[in-house]
Amino acid sequence: MKKILFTLLIVAMLACPAMAQRYRQHQVTIVDEFGKAVTNIDQIEILDVGTSDTTTIYADRAGDLTMVNPITTSSTNSTFVQSLGQVRWFQRAPGYKITITESGASQSLTIDNQAEGDTRFPWYVNYIGTAASLTVGDDQFLNIGSSNDFRHDWDNGNTRYVIFSSGDGGRLDFGKAAVHTDVYFHAGDITTDYIFFDEGSLQMSFVDIDLLIDDEAKLLIGDSGDVTIEYDEGNNDLDILSTSALDEISFGATGDGYDLKWWSTTAGDYALFDYSADALLLEDLTLALGDGELLLFGDAIGTGTMSLSVATAKLSLLQVVADTGTFDIGASGTDVPTVWHGETAGAEVTFTGDTVIVDGIDMTFNDGDFLKFGDDFDWTFDSSTATRLDIIPLTTNETSAIYIGASEAGADLKIFGTDSTDYWEWDATADLVTIVGDAVAWTLTEAASTAVNIDITGAAGGFDLDTTNGNIVLTAGGGDNGDVTLVAADIMTFTSADIKIFDGAAAETWVIEGTANGFETNVVFTDPTGAVVVTIPDGGAGTLLVPTYLAYTASGNIDADECWGGVLANTGASIDIVLDLPTAVAGMRLSFTLTVASDVDLNPFAGDTILVLTDSAGDAISSAATAGNSITLHAVDANSWLAISIDGTWSDAN
Repeated sequence: MKKILFTLLIVAMLACPAMAQRYRQHQVTIVDEFGKAVTNIDQIEILDVGTSDTTTIYADRAGDLTMVNPITTSSTNSTFVQSLGQVRWFQRAPGYKITITESGASQSLTIDNQAEGDTRFPWYVNYIGTAASLTVGDDQFLNIGSSNDFRHDWDNGNTRYVIFSSGDGGRLDFGKAAVHTDVYFHAGDITTDYIFFDEGSLQMSFVDIDLLIDDEAKLLIGDSGDVTIEYDEGNNDLDILSTSALDEISFGATGDGYDLKWWSTTAGDYALFDYSADALLLEDLTLALGDGELLLFGDAIGTGTMSLSVATAKLSLLQVVADTGTFDIGASGTDVPTVWHGETAGAEVTFTGDTVIVDGIDMTFNDGDFLKFGDDFDWTFDSSTATRLDIIPLTTNETSAIYIGASEAGADLKIFGTDSTDYWEWDATADLVTIVGDAVAWTLTEAASTAVNIDITGAAGGFDLDTTNGNIVLTAGGGDNGDVTLVAADIMTFTSADIKIFDGAAAETWVIEGTANGFETNVVFTDPTGAVVVTIPDGGAGTLLVPTYLAYTASGNIDADECWGGVLANTGASIDIVLDLPTAVAGMRLSFTLTVASDVDLNPFAGDTILVLTDSAGDAISSAATAGNSITLHAVDANSWLAISIDGTWSDAN
């Protein structure tokens, strides 16, 4: 290939009044490595910078003579002088991209982003870093080195690209020390099939590419070929060998394993090490151990904590170290159903779920042997004493309890006496205790303050004393201690034709106490000399008003509780006061009296109205500062008060 050197000489437009014109002049001279004109250039094409778009160019500065692009010696308005290797043109843009083609289009050179100024470079040295493309013809050589040490050759006949050295001992490097280079080798028509050397991770990747190693050819691993992998075709073996004894062959790394599978000759049979499950799986394969050989378990590899072995037809599960290690079947929260078979067919003990099922098997506890229950052996069943079964709690403070049945899963219980007709029975279906016998008596000798305590808890139900033919009498004959107390946390209901209360005193006193704050309400009924009838008429819904007297000495709020018959005054007040009424509730009533000659304003709740006396909702009424003035207000609905009694002057304060 002929080595050529071309220099791009760009002649700037001269500084003159013509600077105002539109087009810039460019001139290119193409020379070889000796500075002589290259005369076998066929055409030159001018393109827009960074594109493949042809630029519009002109033969004159005014832009009147459009040149055909690409430029040849015969094209319209051509300025290309082939004998001088020179071309000149005008264009608007300051920069351009140029493609130069040699005779017969056997070689071409493209240079992008050129402008004013000279560009001189040896093609054969600087081409790769400067030009956009270099074309070498079929069966042509590209020689590298002063003595043609390396040759690049395209063998067109064999469709083969060859890189080789002129003699043995040559070395071909991709990249160099401290300057790393990724290398791709693509194969086939699929862009995703390639061999890739990643300089960053120092890895060689085969992407959809097979690596084929012939029979008896070795894959050597290690600086000195420490391990070889070879396929022995004669014995049909894959051999992994070492030049010296190896400690181990590792598959994966700690914390980063992978599955490993060995197939059997039978389809579907294999051994699998599943790294994600940390398990070795045998699918239709047998693990065979001879007599006396051990299967060791435990963290201590090679010794273990537990051993499984067979000798003289006996399977033994043993501790390697006495009293060290336990034998678990299943795991917490995950049972393994287990069956022990008896001598008789069908006789077995089954453990499944959280249940032990005994079928056709007797369980015998000898005298003095205990059946214990609880984490700390809280209960013991013992039959060491003849004719007696002892159920003994671990505790000695009478806090243990025996339950028969469970919530909503009860069971009948019958306790027999000496006669078959004498028994106590708890009927779980009827929730009933029945005592059957000729004579039943309770003798309570406990001297505690409460000899018998029936404690019924729960949101429903209760204690029901019911007779079909007879009286129920509660008698407390203990003198001063003979009180009968009925305590109801909610409502006490008496359903009877008549209720009579009599304590033998001349006056009957009912004591009513809300909270235990030391204050009580006493309702006293004097002993009448004649019949006294108190009748509460049925007039529909209503409220029984109980007068309450309160004195206000300063401004404040009147509570709703004080508006149900309350009698209020300004007794003790030394200044005018304003009192705010609560939200009106139909039926409320209160009276206010001035006992001191100072002004009192009654202000309704926002949105409420004092009818007649005011003209707008929220307006207060004000009294004249005259002792003896009074007013009684009645709430006729949820928003309105009405004065039903007025003494003195009361008027709209707003």
